[in-house]
Amino acid sequence: MESHMRLSTDTSDPGYRAWRGMGKRRTRVRIFVDGQEVKLCMTADTRRGYVLACDTDEAGKVQINKRRGTIRLKQVRGDVRIALPGWDG
Repeated sequence: MESHMRLSTDTSDPGYRAWRGMGKRRTRVRIFVDGQEVKLCMTADTRRGYVLACDTDEAGKVQINKRRGTIRLKQVRGDVRIALPGWDG
């Protein structure tokens, strides 16, 4: 039986409760899509196979939606793995 997990830093997302409940372990969470680590991830869902991460330019700077004044997000789809101490995802 395969385990599934969803984590999110968005307070309106169902994965927020799991992320918040992790306490100090949150800082050691690493997110991978198809074996490649995704930095600046906001939401990760292993069952649905996607992550939402901050969109960055070539220099790694976070992009802002100038009209809305919010961080621009990108969706990455694939085989999502959440790596953290004490859990095999």
